[in-house]
Amino acid sequence: EGIMKELEEFHYEGLVDGKMKVYAKKDSPFAISKKITPEEILQQKFFLYNGDYIRWFTNNFQHKIGKLDILFSSNHLEELLRAILNGSAITWGPNFSLKNHPYLSNGELVEIDLVNYESVDSQLGEITSKNKILSKVEKQFINFLKNEIIS
Repeated sequence: EGIMKELEEFHYEGLVDGKMKVYAKKDSPFAISKKITPEEILQQKFFLYNGDYIRWFTNNFQHKIGKLDILFSSNHLEELLRAILNGSAITWGPNFSLKNHPYLSNGELVEIDLVNYESVDSQLGEITSKNKILSKVEKQFINFLKNEIIS
């Protein structure tokens, strides 16, 4: 009951819904079919983004399907993507995380559907306090983020 009361003090607005996708360089065999199965994933080398959601998803996948060949993880996205483009590894993440990234836009990086695995939906949103009025700068920043994410 205490947690529910505390949650009542906040407002949540969902901005964009997402699905977990696999990302590989354009000459990957999976770039043509645009799909990959859990069994095929187990045969791949992985570079992982070092974030809570990705770690949770990866641990859950390994518990249900099997151990991944993870070469390294990083929280530096550009380093991770350059390594994928220069090597023979793949990664995964919510589709909104790379939506407007130049590597995806120019076709160097390809988004691939994970098939025959339970769909894991995610949502990116904003949480604000109901008890605090946002400043003009805070409102402008939130509007900027909304426009960048939604477009």
